[in-house]
Amino acid sequence: MITPQQVDAIATLFGEGRINDLFAPLGRAQVGTKTNKAKAELENARKQQDTFKRIEETELLNITSNDEAFQLALSETAQARFNHQQSIDWVYDADSYQETLKQDQFFNLDFEQDKNPLWQRIARSKAFSDQVYKTESAVSNRAVELIAWLKADSKELAQFPINIFTLALEKISRILAGAVRPGTLSGETPDKQQTEAGTLGFYLRNLEVNQALSRLDQLSKEVGYSATTESFADIDQIDGVIIRAYRMLKQEFEKQLQRAESVVEGLTLVERDLVDAPADYSHRYPDGLTKLTQLQKKVKFIVSLFDDVQDDADQLKDKINSEMQLGGQFRLLNEQVSPLLESIKKQLTQWLGDIESLKNFSKGYRDSLLYAQNTKVDSALNILKKVNNQPPLTALTIKDIESMGTLAEAKEKLAQRDDNHILEVSRLLNSVLISAERWVEIVKDMADGNDPLIQQAEADELVAKQLIVRTYRLGGES
Repeated sequence: MITPQQVDAIATLFGEGRINDLFAPLGRAQVGTKTNKAKAELENARKQQDTFKRIEETELLNITSNDEAFQLALSETAQARFNHQQSIDWVYDADSYQETLKQDQFFNLDFEQDKNPLWQRIARSKAFSDQVYKTESAVSNRAVELIAWLKADSKELAQFPINIFTLALEKISRILAGAVRPGTLSGETPDKQQTEAGTLGFYLRNLEVNQALSRLDQLSKEVGYSATTESFADIDQIDGVIIRAYRMLKQEFEKQLQRAESVVEGLTLVERDLVDAPADYSHRYPDGLTKLTQLQKKVKFIVSLFDDVQDDADQLKDKINSEMQLGGQFRLLNEQVSPLLESIKKQLTQWLGDIESLKNFSKGYRDSLLYAQNTKVDSALNILKKVNNQPPLTALTIKDIESMGTLAEAKEKLAQRDDNHILEVSRLLNSVLISAERWVEIVKDMADGNDPLIQQAEADELVAKQLIVRTYRLGGES
């Protein structure tokens, strides 16, 4: 049975003015045009019933079956019964009405075309409105749950602009309330559903079912709801623009936080390397200490590097607000979220590049210390050790140099090591004529293929101690 309550439910969704003009029930100040037609059809059914009852219960009893009048009366009562059924069927068919309420596939609803029975139009509208109300409730409740989840998921990221995503989810609930339950919420977003073309509310009032369903599907997708199965996707399976953009920005935000930590750690490392930097460091790398000083001034404010993200997000929120209000479209959200971190990424890239340069400077300086150490005193000492049947020095590696501390400390320790080795060279050389320093120079020149310009007395002593070997060649050869 079609009740005033059912008509009211449809009127709330599709617009009271239009629905009441058509279907306002009897007893209202202004009865709907289709209600009046239904009343007329029922009155016609009553007249047709009176007609066939009169014929069947009175006239046919007084006419013989062979009489022509009998055939005429029989035809008239059949026509009356047919007309009676037609009028009744146009107004209400209980079984078909209940079946129609169960359908979940909808085409354009048309309240005006009287070729379709009244009950069918109302049943299809009721079935559609039931689905819309069910979807609105499910999606709105899910939006509230997702807002709570987003806040909990990002609570450790103090400067993360979570409000841009919670706002988008709140818009979904407000759009649905404004379109489906007008008057229940105040504000610009719900109001526009009743005043602006292209909104869900606009499509519902104009019975543009396909467009309305498309809007509902878009909003449902944002929270992972399926109206067909009446179920929700797991959060990690939601493929809506809002959650996808949130995941992308959160991942990128965490990545930049890690890069910021790398900047601090890297700066600490190069600062430690360059404490009381050796004088020759600046000769080798003239811009090294200047670069460090500039970097220290900038990185000092790294904690505030992310402060502008929220302000930029607020500006983006205002920019995309209109698009979200009207159609629940989140295209701009997806496009504009990523650039929020561009300035941070650019700044961190510059700082990390400067730090990498300073690290390379330190490595280059240590490499030079290692090269100088291995090609001078160590080589000279190893020759003496070999002649004296002692194991050679273990060659220094870059790891050894790194373990010596700052560049200044490494240079000092290597200098002390050289001094110790020079003393050992003197002890093993055991010469009054040849100093340890002279022996180091002789070894270096010979290793480099240069003439060490050894004096005759020096040569005699070194040959005697088997530290060099005298070779002869024929005269005239060059």
